[in-house]
Amino acid sequence: EVVRAADHILGTALFGSPTGERVTEVLVQEFARGTEYAIDVVSKDGRHKTAALWRYDKRPANGAPFVYHATVLDDASVGDGRAAADYAAAALDALGVRWGIAHVEVIVGEDGAARLVEVNRRQHNADFRPLCQVAVGYDALDLLLDAYLGG
Repeated sequence: EVVRAADHILGTALFGSPTGERVTEVLVQEFARGTEYAIDVVSKDGRHKTAALWRYDKRPANGAPFVYHATVLDDASVGDGRAAADYAAAALDALGVRWGIAHVEVIVGEDGAARLVEVNRRQHNADFRPLCQVAVGYDALDLLLDAYLGG
């Protein structure tokens, strides 16, 4: 099944290529089962603060095994939320991140173990900024400015 999927992708047009490049490589990774979290983090001199923790509500729909149904602001201080936030901070430490903003996604399995999905040195999607402002009174960009300006 994996070989068939890779063969289907190889040689197709590379999305966004202005020169007509083709796909020559395929990355395969394990399918991680569990609850997926997006963690918005601001780092100041090696200390990582969770600005917001979002839990993805994914459900079967339209014949697909999962579809993103909602994104819920969650508590980063307890349970799986804590495991996700702690893992995000450890991932940033492992990457040597000491300053700046990051958007980290992890999946926490039924066993409580977190698995890395991705690390991006950017703010969460722009539409999450006003949600954070209303829900908690600040967002990652506010914390980033505080970090750099001495707050």
